[in-house]
Amino acid sequence: MGATPALLAALAACALLAAPARAAQTVSATDAAFVTRVGRPYPPSSGGGLGLSWLGGGVRVQHTGRVLRATFAPVLAGFKLRCAQSNDGFFPFQSVAWVAGSNVSETVVVASGNGVVEVVLNMPPQYFEAPGSEAVLISLTTDGAFGAAPAPPALVMHVLGDSITAATNIHGGVNNACADYGYENDYSASYGGLLCGHLGASCSTVAVGGQTMPPMTQYYKQYKYSDSAPFPFDDAAPRIFVSYMGVNDYWGQDGSPALDAEFASNWLAFFNLTRAAYPGAKIAFFLLLGPMIAGGGAPHSPLKMEPGVLKAVADGVAAGFDVTYVNATAACGDALAGCVDGCGGGHPGESGHRAMALAAAPLIAAKLGIVYNPF
Repeated sequence: MGATPALLAALAACALLAAPARAAQTVSATDAAFVTRVGRPYPPSSGGGLGLSWLGGGVRVQHTGRVLRATFAPVLAGFKLRCAQSNDGFFPFQSVAWVAGSNVSETVVVASGNGVVEVVLNMPPQYFEAPGSEAVLISLTTDGAFGAAPAPPALVMHVLGDSITAATNIHGGVNNACADYGYENDYSASYGGLLCGHLGASCSTVAVGGQTMPPMTQYYKQYKYSDSAPFPFDDAAPRIFVSYMGVNDYWGQDGSPALDAEFASNWLAFFNLTRAAYPGAKIAFFLLLGPMIAGGGAPHSPLKMEPGVLKAVADGVAAGFDVTYVNATAACGDALAGCVDGCGGGHPGESGHRAMALAAAPLIAAKLGIVYNPF
């Protein structure tokens, strides 16, 4: 008599249990033979790992295993990682790994399945980075084998902004909660994080809530949020620069010729900073306005900031910069509240960020003559 289906299933299960465990391979997070860094580089960490600060900083690796794990040095508070895997060069949001934070090293599963995996910082650093503390990636482990380091991304993109860019109050974070504490918010669902996925770029997002252009210009010149160590600008120049700024610059007042001129002057100073930092680089700047409703002195419509943004664009172009205005304020129709998703503070929710990303991605791709993934 032949074996029954039940017997065959039992034998297969026994064979699986009896199979020897797959040997694991571990590589240092700074091993350039296996690891490709994404985002702006960071100063060496005392423990020899890879320090992560601004949003989007992280690594890409390729492996043949079933599970990829990451080990982090002790950190004072928990933080999130955006994890995605792809073999076509685009890395849309797929999952989030939570590093709880403790006084001992912690290892977490960051991806299941093989191929090229991207792991980047998912939480605005100002929410967890106390002075002298940082998120440090020590090593990566696979139950298969690591391949050679993936090729560096063809595009480098920088993003600058305030709480909107930092993904404040995005609905759909931990337990679908809305809160301005970072723990409930996901960079992966922000317009900057989504654009990174659409374009397959190596991204760095410098974003701090409540800030105007002058402080954000200073933050852009720093290695990390918590100290003023100067960034040397010895990295690859960005080909793309995207920003949504102005809510705090116009806080408590409507636009006026004087305020518009001040806002545009601050932008021109920033454009000149990038020219000095990356001599000869051809950077395409995209200044966005998107969904936003705010009280307490903030503009009730981002269109009140439009004259200042348009002047910043015109002054930048006159000074020889490549600057484009992206108007995504009507992405949800006339009812901006449709992009807020019920969270407090008037910040755009997931649908608002998605609308901004979808408004900018095809424009950026057409201007640069590249392909984007419209996922």
